[in-house]
This record gives sequence, structure tokens and C-alpha cells, in this order.
Amino acid sequence: MTNELKYKEELNNDKKLFEDKFNQLENCYTLTSKKEIHKFIQKNPGILILLDALKPHLKKDFANGEYELYVSHDPEIIDYEKLVLIINVDYERYKNGIGDEIRALRREIYPLKRKMNLFRELLIMPGVLNV
Repeated sequence: MTNELKYKEELNNDKKLFEDKFNQLENCYTLTSKKEIHKFIQKNPGILILLDALKPHLKKDFANGEYELYVSHDPEIIDYEKLVLIINVDYERYKNGIGDEIRALRREIYPLKRKMNLFRELLIMPGVLNV
């Protein structure tokens, strides 16, 4: 078993470890509806590992951005939810190709998403600061 999978198992089994890691999210991300995000991540603890893995990429590639998390519900599919990460950047950057950078970020983390079996649980989207 790989280190990430072992760590995911530890997050599943150690409530204090899970809570500590969850509370650290606010050091990097704005949590919209913290209780709802907590409940979602409890069902999908591997997302904590993905979000940790994203931090260096966000700081390097989107250093002046702000990062927001929220749970999105599909109105057409009962009980289908996903965690959405919005990478908010200034308008100039937004209109000049942030989509390419986000696609590159998605490709970068895809192997870890695959390992964690989290293909649809985390969606990364661009946004504009102060809108």
C-alpha cells in the first residue's frame, strides 16, 4: 500500500488526525459552509490529501490568488455532491488564459486523484477576485 493510501486509512480511523487536518484547511482555503464541507470530506477523506498536494502548486502558479472551497449539489441527481475549488485571480489573468493553467494543474494531480479513487469528488474552477 502506498504512503497516500496508508495516510487516507489513518484519516478514516483517527478522528483527531482528521479534525487537525481539516482545521488546517483554513490556513490556505476559504471554506464556504464549513459544516457542509466537513461532512463531505468525512465521506471522502482522501480529499484532504489532494488539497494538501495542491497547496504548493497554488502558491507557485497562482500566488496572488485566493482559494475558495464549497460543496456543490447536482439538482438532477439525488445525493450527488462534489467539492469545488475556485481559484480566484485578477480579471486580467482570468481573461488571459487561466483555463490553460488550471487544465495543467488538473493533469498534475490526476495520478493522485486516481490513486485516491476521487475522480468526480473535486472540481477545480477559475474565478475572478472581488467580483
